[in-house]
Amino acid sequence: MLMNMKSFGVLVIAILVSFIAKAQDPNFDPFKDTVPKGVSVSPASIRFDAKVGTSKSKTLKINNDTDFTRTFQIKSTNYLAEDINRKAETSRPPADYKYGLTKWLYISPSVVTLKPGEKANINILLDVPAGDENEHAAWSLITVDEVKERQELKVPDGQQAVGMGILPSMGFGIFVYQNPPTLKSNMVEMTAYKLAQDQKSIQMRAINKGNGIAFSTYYVELLNMATGESIKVPAQTATILPGSTREFIIRLPPLPTGSYNALGVLDFGSKEYVETAELDFAVP
Repeated sequence: MLMNMKSFGVLVIAILVSFIAKAQDPNFDPFKDTVPKGVSVSPASIRFDAKVGTSKSKTLKINNDTDFTRTFQIKSTNYLAEDINRKAETSRPPADYKYGLTKWLYISPSVVTLKPGEKANINILLDVPAGDENEHAAWSLITVDEVKERQELKVPDGQQAVGMGILPSMGFGIFVYQNPPTLKSNMVEMTAYKLAQDQKSIQMRAINKGNGIAFSTYYVELLNMATGESIKVPAQTATILPGSTREFIIRLPPLPTGSYNALGVLDFGSKEYVETAELDFAVP
C-alpha cells in the first residue's frame, strides 16, 4: 500500500494538536491518554485468482479514527509494469493496455463519508469475461483520496498582496493483482547478487520469466567466519510482474570487524527449490 506524504503530515499534525490540548489538563497522563489518531486502509494489497469467465469479490476497509468527518473517493487506475514501484500513481499506460485491470473492476460505493470513529467496507468486484484472450495476468492501483471542498481564499487588500491556497488532504494506494490459476508464477531467476561499495547493503536482482505474477520473499543470512555466529536479516516481500526485472536492496546491520559469508535467498513459491547466491566479504 502506498501512502502519500501529505497524509503522513496530516496525521502527525493531528497527533501533536491532540497532545498539546490534552497536556493542559492537570490529570493528563501522556503514557495512558495519548492515542494516535488517523485514517487506516486495509489490506495493503488485494490478490485475485479468478478463472476466466468468473467473478470474485474482496473487501477494502476504511477506518476514520480522527475527530473530523471525512469524505473519500475510491477509484482504480492502471499503471505500466515498469512503474510498479514509486511511479505507479503517475504512470500513463495507453487506453487499450492489455494488462490494465481497471476494465474488469467494479467498486461500490465509490464515495463514502465517515464520521469520527466510523468504518466503511468497500466491495471490490472482479468480473473476468470469458475467452482465451483474457487468460493473462493483470494489475491496477486502487486509490483512496480524501475529498475536500475548496474554501474561499481571502486575500488582503492592496496591489502587492499575493494569495496562495493550500488544502491538506490524505490519500492511499492499494495494489490489485489478478493471477489466473493456469499461469506460471514461480519462474523467477536471480540475475545479480553483489555487495554495495560502502558494505552497508547487498543488491539483488531478479527476473520473472513466467506469464504469471510472482509474489516473492527474499532475505540474507550472514555467517561470521571466525565465531560461527549466524545473523538473519529480516525477510522482505516483493511482487514481480511477468517479464519484469526488479532490484532489491537488503540493508545490513552494523557488523564488527571480521570475515563474513552472505547467503542470499529468493523464495518465489516453488515447491521444488529456491534461488540462492553467496558472497564473501571482510569488514575492516
